[in-house]
Amino acid sequence: MDDVQLANYVAGTDPGPVDAGSVLGAVSKYLAVPEGTRILLSDYNLTKTKYRHPEITFQDYQALPQILEKGFVAPGNKRRSVVIGYIDTDTKPYRLWSVSIKATGEMQVYLTMIHAYNMKEARRVYRRAKKRDNLIRDHEGQLARYELQRASR
Repeated sequence: MDDVQLANYVAGTDPGPVDAGSVLGAVSKYLAVPEGTRILLSDYNLTKTKYRHPEITFQDYQALPQILEKGFVAPGNKRRSVVIGYIDTDTKPYRLWSVSIKATGEMQVYLTMIHAYNMKEARRVYRRAKKRDNLIRDHEGQLARYELQRASR
């Protein structure tokens, strides 16, 4: 992700779309797109996120490549969509994000939502995918996997 383009995009001087990362491995197979397909962040999404999730900051957008690459991936609510959950265990308290991406019929992939997660919701999504045996990719971090599997307090 190009920080300058992202900054211009967030400031409203670049209408986008912005390249947020790429689709890799099992996620590309699930979405039925070629590996390496770019994930786009549209102007519509940025505007929607500003109003629905004002807690999302420029730093959250900068974390997108790491979130997309290292988070756990579960099937989304719609066809050819996934939910990516990510826990940043380097911060106290932990930062958690949920990102949804969707593939179109034209083989494009768009980030449709980003918002802050809470541990209860992250555990619910993670456990449901594990129980249904449809977790597409597990979280890369061992501590994050442990936290997701722990019983809620």
